[in-house]
Amino acid sequence: MNQWVNFDVSPQSHPALQVVIDSDASSLSNVDIFSWWSVGIATEEIGKTIAVPLRLTDENNSPAMAERTIGDGRVVAFAIPGDGDWSMWPSSPTYVPIVIDLIDYLVGSENSDSNLAIGGAIQLPVDLAMFQNRVSLRDPKNEKIEAVARPIKGIKKKRDKAGTAEAEKNTAAVKEEPQAAEDAEPKSDGADGADGAEEAGESDMSQGVEFSDIQRRGFYSVERKRHGGTVDSSLFAVNYDTRESKLTRLAASTLDSNFFSDKVTRLSPNQLAGKTVSGGNSEVWPQILLVLFGILIAEQFLGWWWGRKR
Repeated sequence: MNQWVNFDVSPQSHPALQVVIDSDASSLSNVDIFSWWSVGIATEEIGKTIAVPLRLTDENNSPAMAERTIGDGRVVAFAIPGDGDWSMWPSSPTYVPIVIDLIDYLVGSENSDSNLAIGGAIQLPVDLAMFQNRVSLRDPKNEKIEAVARPIKGIKKKRDKAGTAEAEKNTAAVKEEPQAAEDAEPKSDGADGADGAEEAGESDMSQGVEFSDIQRRGFYSVERKRHGGTVDSSLFAVNYDTRESKLTRLAASTLDSNFFSDKVTRLSPNQLAGKTVSGGNSEVWPQILLVLFGILIAEQFLGWWWGRKR
């Protein structure tokens, strides 16, 4: 299709678009697009198996971005290429942040909450089958803080492929132990309960670390040391709350209820023009200048008088 259109963002914004929309909701709507591929999506599938978070402002409201979940993975398709032949999007300041967030969203990460606001907490799961229990955090000034893994409720638990293989190897080694050794060391009730909960998948307590009340803006690196000696690093970005950059005009009722009171009132331009300044119209600098001039004359006279006596 060949005509100039723009993006039309869905009210239910996509996670990869969220940061840009929170910063400036109109930034995506200002991107100019000249040509795009026609996309055929069954209407009954939209909202069920297929999400369309981004459309075009053409007469058909054509899909510009569509997502579908296949198994444990996600597939995202765009109706425009990634270069600047068909659109002005690559030259827009929204392009790079969205591509980075989209890659992070598609690849997936055990550290999905890697963008935090100042005052938030950095959480990271620690699988004790793969990592040592002591974890270190380096802040933007390279200052080091250490913490010990502990059970944390609701922390997201996910293993990478290498970690899964390592954990399966450790599990296999445990299973190969003689049955007599298992009988000689009976498990406590707490261990039985924990194992049963893990097998049933009902426990929401996982080992992890938490660094709370982060007050310094910048990049943080959390380092977990594997039992083999290698170190895994996870990056977190801490910034000011994006709501602080929304410079939208406040309604007059909001100003009156939050900023003004009986002693402080808001004036309209017409009311301000009719006001006159009273008080403070008298100036004292002429008197001060006369006093200083008198002191200078007295100083000159005394100097002449004492010099004359010599």
